[in-house]
Amino acid sequence: MTRDPFNNQHIEPATLPRSSHPSFRDMSKATQTPEAQGGNTWPGWPDDEPALNEELDPSITDYATYLAILRRPERQWAKIQPWLQSQGYMLRPRFRPGWTPSWRTGTARKELSVEDREDAVPHDHVYASATIDAIRTSDGRHVCLKRIACRAEDSNEVSLMEFLSQPEQSKDPRNHAIPLLDVIHAPDHCFLVFPVFRALFSLEGSFDTIGEGFDLVSQTLEGLAYLHELRIAHRDFSFGNILMDAPRMFPHGFHFDNGNLDVRGRWLSGLRTRTQVGGVRYYLIDFGEAMRFGASDSVLIDVWSKASIHAPETVGEDRPPYDPFKADIYTAGETYRKMLIKDYGGYFDTLLPLIDSMTAVDPDARPTIHEALQQFAKIKASYSKTALHARAMPKAAPGEVSDIVAWPGWPEDEPHLEEDLHPPIVERKLARVRLRRPERQWRTIQPCLQSQGYMLRPRFRPGWVPSWNSGAAGKNIDVDKSEDSIPHASVNAATTIDAIRISDGRRVCLKRVPCRAEDSVEVAITTFLSQPEQREDSRNHAIPVLDVIRAPDHCFMVFPFYRTLISHVGYFNTIGEAFDMVDQTLEGLAYLHELKIAHRDISVGNILMDADRMFPHGFHLDNAQFDTRGRRVSGVRTRTQIGGVRYYLIDFGEAMMFGPSDDILIDVWSRASIHAPETLGDDRPPYDPFKADIYTTGETFRGTLVNEFKGYFDMLLPLVEAMAMTDPNGRPTASEALQQFSKVKSSYSRTALHARVSINTAVFTLTDRTASHLLKVVCTMGVLYHLPEVVIWPGWPTDEPYLDHDKRVIDESISESRAKLRRVERQWAKVQPWLQSKGYMLRPRFRQGWVPSWRGEGKVQVTHCEDAIRHVVAGSDVTIDAIRISDGRHVCLKRIPCRAEDSTEVAITEFLSQEEQRKDSRNHSIPLLDVIRAPDHCFMVFPFCRPLMYHEPPFNTIGEIFDMVKQALEGLEYLHELRIAHRDCSIANILMDPNRIFPHGFHMDHVFDDARGRELSALRTRTQVGGAKYYIIDFGESIKFGPAESILIDVWSKATVHAPETLNENRPPYDPFKADIYAMGESLKQLSVNDYVGYLDSLLPLFEAMTKDDPNGRLTASGALERLRTIRHSYSRTALHGRVRHRRAEHENAVERVFHSTWHWTKQCVFAISNLKW
Repeated sequence: MTRDPFNNQHIEPATLPRSSHPSFRDMSKATQTPEAQGGNTWPGWPDDEPALNEELDPSITDYATYLAILRRPERQWAKIQPWLQSQGYMLRPRFRPGWTPSWRTGTARKELSVEDREDAVPHDHVYASATIDAIRTSDGRHVCLKRIACRAEDSNEVSLMEFLSQPEQSKDPRNHAIPLLDVIHAPDHCFLVFPVFRALFSLEGSFDTIGEGFDLVSQTLEGLAYLHELRIAHRDFSFGNILMDAPRMFPHGFHFDNGNLDVRGRWLSGLRTRTQVGGVRYYLIDFGEAMRFGASDSVLIDVWSKASIHAPETVGEDRPPYDPFKADIYTAGETYRKMLIKDYGGYFDTLLPLIDSMTAVDPDARPTIHEALQQFAKIKASYSKTALHARAMPKAAPGEVSDIVAWPGWPEDEPHLEEDLHPPIVERKLARVRLRRPERQWRTIQPCLQSQGYMLRPRFRPGWVPSWNSGAAGKNIDVDKSEDSIPHASVNAATTIDAIRISDGRRVCLKRVPCRAEDSVEVAITTFLSQPEQREDSRNHAIPVLDVIRAPDHCFMVFPFYRTLISHVGYFNTIGEAFDMVDQTLEGLAYLHELKIAHRDISVGNILMDADRMFPHGFHLDNAQFDTRGRRVSGVRTRTQIGGVRYYLIDFGEAMMFGPSDDILIDVWSRASIHAPETLGDDRPPYDPFKADIYTTGETFRGTLVNEFKGYFDMLLPLVEAMAMTDPNGRPTASEALQQFSKVKSSYSRTALHARVSINTAVFTLTDRTASHLLKVVCTMGVLYHLPEVVIWPGWPTDEPYLDHDKRVIDESISESRAKLRRVERQWAKVQPWLQSKGYMLRPRFRQGWVPSWRGEGKVQVTHCEDAIRHVVAGSDVTIDAIRISDGRHVCLKRIPCRAEDSTEVAITEFLSQEEQRKDSRNHSIPLLDVIRAPDHCFMVFPFCRPLMYHEPPFNTIGEIFDMVKQALEGLEYLHELRIAHRDCSIANILMDPNRIFPHGFHMDHVFDDARGRELSALRTRTQVGGAKYYIIDFGESIKFGPAESILIDVWSKATVHAPETLNENRPPYDPFKADIYAMGESLKQLSVNDYVGYLDSLLPLFEAMTKDDPNGRLTASGALERLRTIRHSYSRTALHGRVRHRRAEHENAVERVFHSTWHWTKQCVFAISNLKW
């Protein structure tokens, strides 16, 4: 028997044990068919395994439950695990039949959190369905399985690996091809078995000395030279295809799916350097693109490769045949450039002459692999032994400025400061001085960007002094006329910013990509489209990338500074100007499609124009109404005046590039602004992304021209309708659409093309900032909601009149009465289309064209219909429930009658919902899921939770009440630690997460009905589900104090519960934190001692100490929590399960009491064993 390193258990050997270590050929014969071993029959690879909602959105359940959900690739591997076991390979516990998460078993070590469990690490990386690790049951060796979707006999990769793993080749020390241990055969598949080696992606184990980096170059050049001697071209030499055998560097091993963890699922520890262990051996992997040539074969080929790096001669459809061995030299040189020159700026510059020669554009100018090896040997020989031990440190690639500043890391932990939370309370000058959080983040990395050759605006430079405060030349400068007073606070403020390229003073735009450039598909595609060969084609309208700034865990793409089409300053003035945009956009899309690149996010926000000549003084990135000097734009010229502009397609973050023979049908979700119908729904079949591009382009033209310029571009409707057909097969291709458009355009005379157009101002009234959210297409639960027209914020209808049925009770049937919307319902109904465009769908009662369900064909009682329930409770004009269309989640919307930037409540709630705050288990403030912004309003989006004021379900045990009190005091203590006074603690402002207690949910407007409008049923108790989570809500009265700020205030509060010192008009300043203690004490006393009379008298001294008239005599939040713990510890575990009854519960006689008590304790025994809650 063999020991499993994942869970320290023994593994039963396969049905046919392997007592010896046969060669891989013997092993492959032994496993040629499952039947030969009497094991399980090959089940086939489960390609039809569906994706589940739960694995797509971790927010729909708690983290521990989410980690227990197997992702689609994991379920696929789990289905073939028994067959693999019969072949002698055991997958990790997570993939075995009947797996129970270790954190849910009674034998699990309690001191380990979910994150510390090995089986909590998901297998969901980009190659999850192709590779996985396993244990070879014959000897317990940790191996890697690579799935090949064909028989071994039909795979070129298998034959090459078998050849390179033969004893004759394995004996040669120059052979750095990863050894093949076994081949597992199936009827239509095979699995290659390799040792588990370490990838070089992680910074854990980066090079520590010059000599360690040189050793990598030496071994990989040696390995490539050996392959070339055997006339094998690798054709995919890259950073990702080099592994190292590093068992001595990692004493506890490393995890296959998380390079920062060891095999036990814990953080890596005790790491040794390569020098400490005497060096490591490197291996070349992935021979899927490799080719082996015979002795007399021509080596010139014309075969496309899916390689990560492409030599120039291998790109382009009309390329001549090329030499793959010379292409290998190029890709090896580029790999070294990235790994050593750019990632270790300055330490390996002696390799530059070699690398430059290896990456010469002319293949004939490159050295052979042996010549490269000889050149490297000379470089290495020029270093003394001491010099080879010199330290090397990874850093950002050097820019054009000599003084390199180390990459500080993107400051994700930058906190929201006091000035972020209270912008309305200071004068305008002072408000403009204060940098917002994204601005402080950019300021942190400004020195690094400057060292790379890019200078941000003065506002973001260290030591910035506002120009209106500088007193230059004794002038009094108006803050509104100062460029550096314009804040960088748009929705994409943390992603994009403008800068000046120091070398030539050119204004550029930087886009932050939170990963290395080599790991970004967007960088790869954008760089490819910016190559000289592609740029020479006039049809290429992809925005050119000027530079890529690299950092260890980030990169920044540098683009020309172009203008968005969203702003109406400088909008289309003639029909011909708009036609030119359509023409260029379709031309650019046709070019992308010719290159087999699907954009997958065409929208008005992703089309820019080169508008330098239109704006003599330029334009400002953060306020399109201003020029680069910070003044109102002036002297704007039309497109016709300057002879037209050029348009560009941007944002290739969702784009995909296909090889000539690749299947273009995909099943990949896109975060696009517009979605074609076939791309939506959980059970969608694979779709053609090129046809989806046609749809989104058509909808973009509809929104940008047909809808916004009512009546001027109706001639485009037939083309737009054809492009936006529901049936993908009915849409034209990009080239056909371009031809159809050319016919439309040719029907216009030159004079007609100069005809003036004007935008429909009734339709378009949004600001530049909010306009970026237009043209949304959203879906829920497989149902499509398509917004064919731009939806503009209609304003909150405060002028909605009171109708007769709003003012008095009318004698009419319940059917007629419930069919009439009340005033507040009509208000929500008027903003429903706008909310839908933002991704939130109100209930059917509030949707346009609603027809009461009880008036349909079937006879349904009004009282049984969910849409008969009115939304007329107190606060109904402030809150309403909705469905988040992207994932079907039930949420609550809270309306704030001002901009989000002007709301203290929004600022404090956002602060408490930051990742850093949410990590603290004491944070019981309700999490903010989203903020929907409008010009004069905003809507906060929260999870849909249950108020405690309805007492349904009531508390069932003493322990349940203690748990509620503990969480409420814990949450208050956390707020007070952050110097946040809630100022409205009350029963109504404590909610609980109802998900597991209410199987069918509950209705917001009739709390004794479920979400379907039926009577609540099958409710579970809190103990039964292992406890409930409680949240503190409503920070509308809250105040956050700075560290040195006085906490005494004299501010009236609209709170429900008032401490004595907060009353009276002539009251002195009071401490709001002590007032919180009073209000919380009164609220908890009502929920426990008063509502459950006689059961919780032990809590009375606590609440009396919290509600003393003298504020100085009250406990602090921490003191109250500590006293609660003392009281709770006086109860035994059994006592905490004791039954309690609400004071309004029905009276029980003696027989009923005995029966119910017996049944209660029976259930409690079961619950206690199951949950161990109290």
